[in-house]
Amino acid sequence: MRTILSIALLISLSAAVADEFSLIDKEGEKYGPILLREGATVKTAQEQLTVTEIKRRDEGLKTRLMKIMVPELLFENASLGEVVQLFQEASRKYDKSRIAEQGKGVTLTIVLDYDGENIAGEPPREDSWRAKIRTAEERGKRTGKTANAPLWSALEAALAQFDAKPLARDGIVLVVDHGAPETPLVVRNYPVRPMFIERLGAHMYPGYRPPEERDEDEPKKFFRSMGVSWPNGSSIRHIGALGSLVVVNTAENLRAFEDILLVLDVQPSQLEIELQFVAFKKSDIAALAVKGMVGGEELQELREQGKSELLACPKVVTKSGSEAVIKSVKECIYPTEFTATSVSTTNTNQVAVLVGTVVEPSGFEMREVGTILEVAPDVSPEGQMIDLTFTPQMVHEPEWHDYGCDVKGRDGKKHRIVMQQPFFYADTISTSVSLFAGESMFIGGGAPSKDPTKVVYMFVSARLVGANGKPLNRQNRPYSR
Repeated sequence: MRTILSIALLISLSAAVADEFSLIDKEGEKYGPILLREGATVKTAQEQLTVTEIKRRDEGLKTRLMKIMVPELLFENASLGEVVQLFQEASRKYDKSRIAEQGKGVTLTIVLDYDGENIAGEPPREDSWRAKIRTAEERGKRTGKTANAPLWSALEAALAQFDAKPLARDGIVLVVDHGAPETPLVVRNYPVRPMFIERLGAHMYPGYRPPEERDEDEPKKFFRSMGVSWPNGSSIRHIGALGSLVVVNTAENLRAFEDILLVLDVQPSQLEIELQFVAFKKSDIAALAVKGMVGGEELQELREQGKSELLACPKVVTKSGSEAVIKSVKECIYPTEFTATSVSTTNTNQVAVLVGTVVEPSGFEMREVGTILEVAPDVSPEGQMIDLTFTPQMVHEPEWHDYGCDVKGRDGKKHRIVMQQPFFYADTISTSVSLFAGESMFIGGGAPSKDPTKVVYMFVSARLVGANGKPLNRQNRPYSR
């Protein structure tokens, strides 16, 4: 099975643009597709395999050419094709590797209209090949020399004079235009807000110019100044009727473009905030305290071990800068004042006789019992840091204490006058914290709980969410594919 893993990776990696690979065992069972990255795992019928190292065949070819040392090479009034032939012969002459012993050397191919696609196994037609050579000849002739250097470095320097560059692809060296993409161009559609182009225009067009007066390459120039490369064949176009940008570029360049777009096309920031009240046994906390301070990491380990109890988990979604309140409570109404009135009657001798005492509540208050979360969030401009000011509460069912007294009635018996008052036990905190979007933070607690064997701690987490409720972060960006 491990041999099959190695073979499958080599086959998949023979293409420079492979993003996934699959495994097939000797019984023909297929496992995959699997994302091509170090640490990727696949569970087969027998075991779980992990990718620990990725080696691209193209990187091996470039490394080989860096090991071939060539002396000073001269070319005078030479065309691009003649310079390529010169290095072709040098690769055969100075290569001391086992491959060179076979007399094959390194294959150099001129593909000036290279679009980033793999050309292995697709030999050019005769008419196409002649056109490529003719195009190469049109680049003129150059005179120069290269110093004693690795073949790859010398080749780069020589081709630069023709505004060309080398690319290692599938065991051969392609001679391509200096602006050619190194990976395939892909087309992606990015929905943007209606005001996006006006906002972008404020950066690109001082004094604002009508669209008909703008240079089509100005958007490229702007994003290039922000670090995005635009190889040959790439483009960017705004389609106002659809409210989107259509961008053609390599996958790597599109990732850089998306990072900038996230900042420029700032979406309305909505946050999903969650507060967790978690109870731990006092004995477990005491064991941690002996080793040092009880912090978030230690409490998280107890949670992962199943040594905790989730008491409540209020969650709310709100906009940045808007206060939100969520409650899951019942109203407990109780008296705060009592009026005692004696009841009497007269006997046959017209003497007042106490019959009893009537107690009536004369004032009331209400306390909400349950979980309450009041929070005011604020998101930083780049959307990575979230500031929270909040006051979470978890109010437990009250304990009632009777402050009444016994009175003697007309019959000489004692009667209880009931005057109950509630005692509320609450876990609460009022604080302001800053945390990264998508992360959880331990914010406090540890006071005795209503359960004398436990203590309660609190954790808060916040993440950006879009209008569809899905999270917005670096791992799941709205423009990623």
